[in-house]
Amino acid sequence: MVNWIHVGDRLREIGERSGARLNDGQCDSLWAIAERIPRHGLILADEVGLGKTRIAVAVAKAVTDCGGRVAILVPPTLGFQWQEELRHGGLPDVPPILRSDHQWRSAWAPDEHPKPWFAEPVVILSHGFTNWRIHADPHGRTALLPMLVGLARRAAGNRRAPRGFNEFADSVWSSIHCAAESIAAHCSERRDGPLWRTFIEFADMDWASARDGGHFQSGEDNRRGLHRAVGLGLGAFDLVVVDEAHKSRGGWTGLSRLLEETLVLYPRNTRRLCMSATPVEPRRGTMDTVADTSWDRRGRGSTLRHRQLRAGRPPRSSDVAR
Repeated sequence: MVNWIHVGDRLREIGERSGARLNDGQCDSLWAIAERIPRHGLILADEVGLGKTRIAVAVAKAVTDCGGRVAILVPPTLGFQWQEELRHGGLPDVPPILRSDHQWRSAWAPDEHPKPWFAEPVVILSHGFTNWRIHADPHGRTALLPMLVGLARRAAGNRRAPRGFNEFADSVWSSIHCAAESIAAHCSERRDGPLWRTFIEFADMDWASARDGGHFQSGEDNRRGLHRAVGLGLGAFDLVVVDEAHKSRGGWTGLSRLLEETLVLYPRNTRRLCMSATPVEPRRGTMDTVADTSWDRRGRGSTLRHRQLRAGRPPRSSDVAR
C-alpha cells in the first residue's frame, strides 16, 4: 500500500525535472495534484489536446516509483496511445491493453510463461473488458469461480474443500487451474490486505451453485463472482486512472462493472484520477460511481483545469520576469 505523502514529494520532483516533456502548465498541475492527492482523488478536466494524458502518466510514474500499482481504464481504441505515452514517460514495459478474458488467461498459459497480471506495476484495461459473452462450460473459463471457492475454503483453516473438488480441479482447463492456484497463493501472502479479504469471501459461496454454468449472464450472482475472481488475478491497485470518465454516466456500463465489481482496491487509500474533456462541476455525485473515491469521506474533492493552476509551486525565473 503506497504512502501518498511520498507520492506527492515524488510528483514535485518530476515537475521540477521534467525537461521538455511537460510544459509549464502541466508542471503546475503536478504541483496541484501533489498537494491534494494525499487527501483524496481528483478529476482532471480540460479540452482535448491540452496534455491530460501526460499529466496522468507522470502521476502513474510517481506511484510506481513509490512502490505502488496503477490500473488505467481507457476506451479500447486508445490502448496503443497510452502505451506509447507511458513508454515516453518512463514506464517502458507496460503490457498491451487488456481487452478480453482470453488475454487475461494467457498470463497463466503453461506454454507462454509471462508474468501474472498481479505482478505488473501498471495494467491498462479496456472500458469494455468485462463485456464477455459466456457460454456454459463447467471446465472452461467459468470454472475459475468454483476453483476459487474450493481453494478459499481450504485456505480458511477450519473448513475443508468441497466434496469432489480435487476431481473437478483436475478436469478444468490448465490455464484456469494454474490461474486459480496462483491467485490463491498470492492472496494468502498477506492476510491483512484487501486481496485476502476478497479471496476469503469466496469460502462462503455455495460450491454447487458456483459450478452452475447457467447463471453467468450479466447481472447474475455468478457473473459478479466471476468478475471479482478475475479482479483478484489483476491484484490490488493504489491508483486508478479513468480516461474519458464521463462515459460512465447514464447507467450500468462496462466501466461501472470494472470499478464496482472487478478491481480490488485499498479501502480509504486507493485514489482515482478521473480524466474528462467534458465540463464537470466539482461536487460529489457529478460523475456517478466513477468519481465516488475522487472525494474524501467528508465529500471534499478537486476538479482541476491544469492551465489555471499554480498551487504553491515555487516561482520560476520566467514567472518573476513577468
